Amino acid sequence: SPLEGAQPDARATALSLAAALQKDFRIDPLDAEFASAVDAARLLRGDAIAHAILLATTLRHQDLPTRIALGFKPDRTGQLLVFHPWVEVWLGEKWLSIDPATAREITLDCLKCSDSAFSDSNPYTVLLPIFRAMPYLSVQLESGT
Repeated sequence: SPLEGAQPDARATALSLAAALQKDFRIDPLDAEFASAVDAARLLRGDAIAHAILLATTLRHQDLPTRIALGFKPDRTGQLLVFHPWVEVWLGEKWLSIDPATAREITLDCLKCSDSAFSDSNPYTVLLPIFRAMPYLSVQLESGT
C-alpha cells in the first residue's frame, strides 16, 4: 500500500513531475470558481489552487499520497505575505513540500495554515476559515543570526 511507505525514488519522481507540469502550466489570477483537475489538465491553465490540485492528482496517479497545503508565502518584495497553496507528498517517513509554481522543494519560506485532500464536494470548506482569519493576522519576519 502506498500509505505504508514511499517508492524508493518518490522524491525524484515528485519533483520531476512538478517540473514537467510547471513548464507548461499557465497561472491565472485566483478565481472564484474551482477548476477540476481534468479541466486544468485539458487547458494547462488555471489559478494556483487548480495548479496544486492538478499536481496532487498527477502524483496520486503515481501512487504517491498527497495533500494540498494552504497558507502564505512572502511576495517578491519580501514585504507582504500572500495566499499560496502547495503540494505535500508523503515519502514514507515525512512530507515533502513542493511549490507547483516553481517546482521546487519548500523549506522555510511558507507559513502553513491548513491542509486538505480537497475531497469535499465544496472546496470552500477548506478555504473560508483561512480567508476569514486573514484580516486578523499579524506576522513579523525576522532573520536568524
